This record gives sequence, C-alpha cells and structure tokens, in this order.
Amino acid sequence: TRFCLAIIAISCTYFGGAMYLAPPEAFISSSDASTPASCDTSIEFDVPTTVPEDDKELFELMFERLRKMIIDDLPTVYEMPEEAVHWIDRMIDYTVAGGKMNRGLAMMSAYSTLMSEKGRKLTPKDRCQSAALGWCIEFLQAFFLVADDVMDNSITRRGQPC
Repeated sequence: TRFCLAIIAISCTYFGGAMYLAPPEAFISSSDASTPASCDTSIEFDVPTTVPEDDKELFELMFERLRKMIIDDLPTVYEMPEEAVHWIDRMIDYTVAGGKMNRGLAMMSAYSTLMSEKGRKLTPKDRCQSAALGWCIEFLQAFFLVADDVMDNSITRRGQPC
C-alpha cells in the first residue's frame, strides 16, 4: 500500500509539476490563464559581495541564500499560508541540510574542471551558479531518500526519526 501511495505521489509531483513549468497555454486555451508559478520569471540571483575561496564554505553559504529565496517566494508567488511556509522551511532543514553533500560539491568540482579545461577562470557568479546547481542535486537526493524511507517503512534516517 505504501509503495502504491509513493508511486502515486511521485507521479502527481512529476506530472503536476509540468503544469507549473510549461506555459499555461500548453494546458488551457484561454490567454488569461495562469498557474501560481507562471508569474515567477526570475532566473537570476544576486551574487554575494564576498565569495569564500573554499567550495564547501561557498556551498553552505548558498544553501542559506537559496533556502531563503524559496521560503520568501512561497507566500507571495505560490500563495501558501504561513503555516505551510513554516512547515516547508523546517522540512528543508530536516531533509536537505546535513549529510556529506558529496553530490553537490562534486557538481562544483566538475564544473570547475570543465571550465579550466576550456581555459576559463571561474567568476564568483559562475561559482555561485555551480553551487546552486549542486543544491538542486542535493534537493533531488533528499527527495529520493524520503521516497525510499516511505517505501521501506524506515524508522530513522541519519539517526533521527523519518
């Protein structure tokens, strides 16, 4: 039963998310139709004035900035109630933060290696963007772990209750 519920939840998230990512015209013929995320057209973020030289320090700094951006958008762009925003904030800290962050840091390292092979020195913006992409991987990994815990009926993860 839990496996079926997990598959349904994952499918709804995957296919439902497409409605928010695709232009509203792809789903509804009316030109005035919009989804909550259709008004969120921001694709850039401010680069910190000082960027740590150490990738792990920068990675951790970017987590706080990205988490704040996500949480700040929830009540305004996605019209979420305060209780849901607070719950998501706690959930991000509980499920995403922590761990070794190997995947995200590997993303930063791979990006740096690829750019150096092209003879390009990374700018602070490049490093911040690679950290943001690394956190996308970490968020995805957190989702996989939660889905695995649901499917396996796990009691603990990283020494804490699931």
